[in-house]
Order: sequence, then structure tokens, then C-alpha cells
Amino acid sequence: MRSSKRREVPSRLSQLERRFAAWRKNRTRGERIPMPLWKSAAKAAANYGLHQTARALKLDYYSLKKHLDQRSESTTANDAFVPLPPTTTFLAGECVIEL
Repeated sequence: MRSSKRREVPSRLSQLERRFAAWRKNRTRGERIPMPLWKSAAKAAANYGLHQTARALKLDYYSLKKHLDQRSESTTANDAFVPLPPTTTFLAGECVIEL
């Protein structure tokens, strides 16, 4: 038999839960969740896990997973490739890259 005891929700996640509750209270029917809330939810999911975040914020698990995946793709895509400007003085086989 399962216990009906609710797990403790971290304070940052409960703050976000209140933001979602306020938005739900004032939204018009059929209005989509604003992107800033989705971004905050995805960030929380990265920190606290998908299941716990989706449950606390009353979001669809798979929708939250999609936003989390988009968030991780955008951060890795920006870090993966660094374009270098073409130079006219570039000699074949010689270059210096400073980080």
C-alpha cells in the first residue's frame, strides 16, 4: 500500500509553482503558457528532475521534456562551433588560437 505522504518540494520550485498558479488564475481560456514560464520550468527540471518538476507545476511530462531538450540543444549548439573570421594574412599550416 502506498503512503499518501507528499514529498517536500524545494523552495525555488515552490516559488515557480506559485508563479504558475498566478498565471493560471488570470489567464484566458486556451491561452498558451508564456515562454518565460516554460524556460523557468525547463531550468527547474534540469535541477530537480523532470518528474518532480512536472508534478509540482502540474505540467505535462512530455511537453516539459520537449522544452528541456530544446534548452539543452540550444546551449550545446552555441558551444560546439566557433566561427573564425577569414584573414588575408593566413599562411597555410600556421595559425594561433587563444582562448
